[in-house]
Order: sequence, then structure tokens, then C-alpha cells
Amino acid sequence: MKLSSTSTKMELRNYEFNTRPTDGLVEIRHNDEIKILNEYDRDLISELYENIRKRFPQAYEDLCNRYHKSIQNIMYFEYRVVCGFIKCNWGIFDNKWDIDEDGNWVFEFVSCPMAGECKSEGKICRAKEKTELLESEIRVLRLIVQGYKVQEIADELYLSPKTVETHVYNMLKRLNLHSNAALVDYWHRHNLR
Repeated sequence: MKLSSTSTKMELRNYEFNTRPTDGLVEIRHNDEIKILNEYDRDLISELYENIRKRFPQAYEDLCNRYHKSIQNIMYFEYRVVCGFIKCNWGIFDNKWDIDEDGNWVFEFVSCPMAGECKSEGKICRAKEKTELLESEIRVLRLIVQGYKVQEIADELYLSPKTVETHVYNMLKRLNLHSNAALVDYWHRHNLR
């Protein structure tokens, strides 16, 4: 599998990641090939790094702080940021792609020896994706995901049913979606909380 070259932008599809317990190295399975990720796999690292930077700003900031001493060697710094993100979100080879055929990032529960002690817990692991939604819309969507109906959402959030409907309409329009089911899917794909 050739992961490093001089191509411009690669599609992140059908990737599975594993952290080897013996030495902590990150393995990649792409389609049917397995290899160890290294700092010279520039296309893949650059693409993952940019996705992390843009889509998961809180995780990115914590990872940059964690690996700031490596910044003088930018290739190694980016490699460490990517590996840190992988180790906290995708732990083992299983039968489900970590980055699926549609390019969705599907996080796994990673058993961490630092659970309860890590100052980045909940920031890097199960990273919260940047969203185009307002906080008030996220509160409404959280209840939609839990199965609440419009009147129940209105009662729970002390809003009028019309305000709830306006929030739903605005979310659908902004995200170019067409149903509440699509909003629920958006919630899960973007790891909202």
C-alpha cells in the first residue's frame, strides 16, 4: 500500500486503525493491506491532520499542547498529533471501518489506563466535532435524538412549540437535510453531546 507520495488530496475511505499493545505503534488497514504508520506517510498524515484541525478544534488544541515540544520538526509534530488522536479514538482492528466507505469517522470506545486522570479526557477521546449548529439548536436536537416530540421539547426547554419548530426548520435548512431522522444521523456522525 502506498500511503506517501506527492498527490494533493486523498479520499479518506475504508480505513481501520489499531494501536499495537506491545510497542504502541499505530497500524493501518486500508482495504486489504496492513502497515505501520510512520511520519513519512505524508499524504495520509496531512489529510488526517487537516481533518482533525478543522473538524475537532478542541481535540486539536489539546493535542498541540500535548506535543508542543515537537513543533520544531513539523512532520514529526503532525505525525504525533495524528497518532495521539488515533490512539484515543480507535483502538483495535475490528469488523467496522473507523473511517467508513462514505468518509464518516466512527469512534470506538478505547479502554484507557489514564481514564479518570487524563486532563484531556472527553476532549481528545470521543472528540466533539465542530458543528454549524447553534447551542440552542443543539439542546433541541439532543432531545429529538432522545425521542422527544415537539411539545415535550417545548415543555422541557421552556420554549413555545413554534420556537422548537423554528429551530428544527433552521437546522434542516442550514445543514441541507430533509427530516428529523437525518438530523439524528447528523448528531451521531458528528459525535455531538
